Amino acid sequence: MKLWLRSGRCLATGAVFAVIVVMTGCAGMQQTMARAGDAVRNHGGTLVGVAAGAAAGALLCDNNDRVKCAVVGGAAGAALGYLWDKRQARLRRIAKQQDLPITTSKIKTFNAAKDNGVATAINDGGMFASGSARLKPAAARKMRALAAVYKDNPQSLLVIGHTDSTGSDRFNLTLSQKRAYTVASLLADQGIDRSRIYFQGVGESQPIASNDTAAGRLANRRVEIVETDSERSIAAYSLEQESDPRFLAYSNKTAAEQRQISAPKPAPAGPSSPRVAANQAKASAAEAGPQSPHAGRTRTASSASSSASEVDFGGHPATSDISKIVAAAGPRAGGGGGLSFIGTARAAEPAAISPCYMNSPRQTAAVHNLASGKALDSSAISESSYWPGLNGNVWLATVHSNLVAVKNLRVMAGSGTVAGQPQVLVYRHYHGAAKHPDYRMAAHTRSYKGQDGVIIRSYFGRGNPMQCMDVVMANTSQRVAKAGVLYYDRGRQLYENDIRLHRLGASD
Repeated sequence: MKLWLRSGRCLATGAVFAVIVVMTGCAGMQQTMARAGDAVRNHGGTLVGVAAGAAAGALLCDNNDRVKCAVVGGAAGAALGYLWDKRQARLRRIAKQQDLPITTSKIKTFNAAKDNGVATAINDGGMFASGSARLKPAAARKMRALAAVYKDNPQSLLVIGHTDSTGSDRFNLTLSQKRAYTVASLLADQGIDRSRIYFQGVGESQPIASNDTAAGRLANRRVEIVETDSERSIAAYSLEQESDPRFLAYSNKTAAEQRQISAPKPAPAGPSSPRVAANQAKASAAEAGPQSPHAGRTRTASSASSSASEVDFGGHPATSDISKIVAAAGPRAGGGGGLSFIGTARAAEPAAISPCYMNSPRQTAAVHNLASGKALDSSAISESSYWPGLNGNVWLATVHSNLVAVKNLRVMAGSGTVAGQPQVLVYRHYHGAAKHPDYRMAAHTRSYKGQDGVIIRSYFGRGNPMQCMDVVMANTSQRVAKAGVLYYDRGRQLYENDIRLHRLGASD
């Protein structure tokens, strides 16, 4: 066995070394080794592809064919690695010529065994006039030059529009969708097959910098072009971005908005009239947002009782400290690029994960195909396995004599996204006899993968007894959640209390 593994490693190492020799020429071993460093920097993807392909080929074949398979696998890996290296180099060259600020990175979606695409972020926050989806003339010229890179390739393209948090969530989501469509249409006008172009608006849901500074807002207003090997990988990339905890490093609210949220509420003028109650219900539905790209997911927040009657969950006035949530989740799962869970895309700016109540529900539009106009069905990614314990089980916790039950919570293991429509039920002053909940809330829920657990962040909309909840579920078979905090209005102030969910039928 040891000999067999050693043989595989030698093959991979030999394949890498062979490529270095080929690329740097045969002008002698000393000169070759001196150039090897440059080769690694410029052709890193190729080398990794060779190593991965050779190793995979060697492991899949028997002893007699292992060398042959390693060579074939290495060649296939080299071809893919070279493709993405070449693509990035050309994008950077054209961007430099056009004075267009971009960043490129290779991607590996959860449905792929190796790198399967390149993501290019166009960090030009001035491409569009404020509030407009029309490209400025200079930006359009630069984008036409960049389009040449994608013109003669068979890969699928996804254009993603991002905004800062200025304006309402709904306005930003719509604006980002229109901007993504504008850029996607420009690519098609340059001769790229419309059927392989997709577009998506994600609004302010994926910030990479603080929305409190002009520079940060400029960074958040960006367009991303993702080139990958298939429609399935387009769907996979979109799902993974939705559950990527890097974007929690910055709130989608400004500091001023967060202070306003945290401030004590003014004293009520009197009992709510039916008209006020109707307006509250309308605001709640608007807050819940539009349909998600996931089949079957609904963003509607509703309650069996639309009354704003309080439920006392105990606890203490809310703080901004959620260190126990962050600690329970652990570093970012996957850790692509070595980013930590609270790592930032802009290291010069401070970043910290803030509680759910200091954010608003993060909404994304569906991915649409440019040719057909149809939304991409994310079920094209046939994920068959769930996160351990999160396959629709019922979870319960008693908080200050009130029973809280979480139903229909399903998190997919591959993408880490929530499937279906979770519900949260509240039984006031529960003594084991109540059959019907006092509140039945449809939650707007997102999940974010850490190495030690997944953060489940849920919002309930106005008129419900809880405002939002952060819970961490372990990444192994579990009976008890690792940590949890719920937030609710108590009088004129926001309160928090711990919640420890147990799986139905399980105990400590």
